[in-house]
Amino acid sequence: MTRPWPTEKHRPKRRIAAPGELFRLVVDRDPGASKGPISRRTGKPKRILSLSVNDWDHVHWRVREKLRKEIDQFVWAAIAQQRPPAFTEGRPYVLIAYYFRRRARRDWGNWTGKHLVDALVTHGVLTDDSDTAIDLDRPLLLVDPQRPRVEFWIADTTVPLAMEDAARLNALKRAAQAGLPRMHQPKRQSPTTRLPE
Repeated sequence: MTRPWPTEKHRPKRRIAAPGELFRLVVDRDPGASKGPISRRTGKPKRILSLSVNDWDHVHWRVREKLRKEIDQFVWAAIAQQRPPAFTEGRPYVLIAYYFRRRARRDWGNWTGKHLVDALVTHGVLTDDSDTAIDLDRPLLLVDPQRPRVEFWIADTTVPLAMEDAARLNALKRAAQAGLPRMHQPKRQSPTTRLPE
C-alpha cells in the first residue's frame, strides 16, 4: 500500500540506507490492550485496543480507521525523532519485536503488524509492503514491564549484514524463544490399579 502523494516533491526526503545497514526504530506504544482516559459519557476508562488482529476484526470500521490513524501518528512521531533512512534498494529485511507489559500466552500469527508496516510505507521508510518488496520475519513477542513498546529492526540486504549486527538479531531471537511460556503439560497420572478378578 503506497500513499498517493500529490506530487513527488511532497514525499519526505530521506537518506538512502547504506548497503548492509541495520536500523532499530522504537515506537513507544503499548502493544497490548490497556485502559485509556476516563470517558466523559460513561465515567469509565476507555479501552485502548491492542495491536492484535483479533482485536481489530470485530470493531466498527470507524473505530478501526481511528485506531489506524492513531498508530500512524505513533509511528510518525518515532520516525520524526529517530530519522531512519529509506530502505529502497533490494528487498529489506523487517523484524517486528513487541514488548508487552505482562507475560502471557499469545499467538504470534495475530501480531502481523500490518498497520505498523503500512505506516512505514506511508512515511517513506519502505517503498512497498508486498511480499516481493520486503522480507517480513515472524514477529517476536517479548516482555518489558517498565517500557512496553514496539521495535522495528530493518536491514538492507543488498550485501550481507555485518557480523555484529547479525549477532544482535540472533540474540534477540534467542531471547524471544527463551521467554516463551511452555505449553501446559498434562499431569502425570498414577498407574491405574487393577481390580482383582
